Amino acid sequence: MRLILVLGWIFVFVFILMTFFLSLFKRKFPKDAIEKGSDMVLDEVCRVYVPKERAKFLKFKGRDRYFCSRACEEKFLAQAGK
Repeated sequence: MRLILVLGWIFVFVFILMTFFLSLFKRKFPKDAIEKGSDMVLDEVCRVYVPKERAKFLKFKGRDRYFCSRACEEKFLAQAGK
């Protein structure tokens, strides 16, 4: 009986941990942007999607880059060595 109880608690614990870690990797879309049908772009620094019309834009080495904030843009430039 104790073995079943312990295995049950282990299962619950593992399930909660798996749910938590999987939720960290979900990409969240702002609800208002999805409803409007606007284009979404990925911020490469903090890995979130942002509506294209609200994103900060930067042309870097011939490629368009989008950021959710000025802080992410500055962090990208610092990491890129510019």
